[in-house]
Amino acid sequence: ADKAENAISALTAATRKDRSFFEYDRGSRSRRSGLDQAAAVDNFPHFDRLCLNAGGFGEFHNMHDSGAADTMVINTLGHSILVDLLLKAGGKVADCSRVVFIGSEVSRAVWSFTGVLPNYCGVFGEKDIDWAISMSYDGCCACVPVRGQMGDYKNSKIIEQMHFAHLAKEYPNIEFISTSPRAVGISLEVAPTAKMER
Repeated sequence: ADKAENAISALTAATRKDRSFFEYDRGSRSRRSGLDQAAAVDNFPHFDRLCLNAGGFGEFHNMHDSGAADTMVINTLGHSILVDLLLKAGGKVADCSRVVFIGSEVSRAVWSFTGVLPNYCGVFGEKDIDWAISMSYDGCCACVPVRGQMGDYKNSKIIEQMHFAHLAKEYPNIEFISTSPRAVGISLEVAPTAKMER
């Protein structure tokens, strides 16, 4: 919390913007997350670049009032609601704007993560969306708490990438990008990005 306060103070001083401009997404770890953001959309400024970055583990088997798994709310719900409402508000997101979602390497089907993360072998699809959003991970070894938390985390990142891939098709004049910070210590300036396919 102190780091967030210090960052907001520094950004407010550097940009001379009102403090509330930087507080729209601060509640991403709270249960109120995206629902609070909906009220802020009217006052959200026009933008041409938006970076969405939240990551964290929720409490395994803890469900949010929305019906989504805790980790899904932390990593996905707030971003999705905010961007959807900004797109529908009209005039907030101009053509040629860029929306960047910071994903995670965990969403890939990589064998090196097997054991800690579920590996869907590339067959996670539309049929899995409702299950991934509304239930805590219940697959292989979910009884081990860290495995369940990692399963929820992986599912949240996959769902978010699927959501923004859909938006890229629906709004072809806006650039939606999903990128991964890869590993601790690698800056975003050198991390590769992948433009969502239309």
